[in-house]
Amino acid sequence: MIHRIFKPFVDFLYPPNCVFCDLVLRDAREIICESCWDSIPRYSQEGGIIQELREKIGEGLMLADAFAPWEFDTKMQYLIHQLKYNHHKRISQEFGRRMHRALCESMFGQDIDLIVPVPLHKSRRRKRGYNQSELIALSLAGYMSVPVDTSCITRTVNTQSQTRLDIHQRMSNVNNAFDVANPERIRDRSVLLIDDVITTGATMNACAAQLLANGARRVSGLSVAKA
Repeated sequence: MIHRIFKPFVDFLYPPNCVFCDLVLRDAREIICESCWDSIPRYSQEGGIIQELREKIGEGLMLADAFAPWEFDTKMQYLIHQLKYNHHKRISQEFGRRMHRALCESMFGQDIDLIVPVPLHKSRRRKRGYNQSELIALSLAGYMSVPVDTSCITRTVNTQSQTRLDIHQRMSNVNNAFDVANPERIRDRSVLLIDDVITTGATMNACAAQLLANGARRVSGLSVAKA
């Protein structure tokens, strides 16, 4: 309550600045000015992400479609790192708002019944205190007016980091790492999986395989950025 009372006065005396260029922001909800957002490259590839995933994963691809508005450049890397490891949760609100705008422009995700964030293992979530993909999903869902289910799929194996693994190692690493706890919540639904970054698609694909095996009608993947 104290924060709500005094925040307008603090913003008036010390207006928020863009985290990259220090420009004073007009909207206190923002963390980056329009110019700096526009400098983050949009991801564009002939055929889109799903074509790249088909080439990497082959016949084992379970995702029906995939989309990421931005490339994983140095600015985007900084933002995601701040959200994941430095507890700057407000960045997820910015991501949700900007992603919704990008979705409206692209026409991706028009037939979605349910939004599901890629889960963290309970030990990793306990250590971090939250799941960044869940925060992004909740923010985006507020703009899409689509329900979010944060517990229908769980991560049952605390897998090693995917960062230094190739595509085959990544797929093996997350194989059987997820489980659907409540199949009735996803049955016959078109599900949108949310993650912060999509690289090879191995993690999202492993989630999609479990969701489809437990009754989901269709699974698409959406991330903030494509690495």
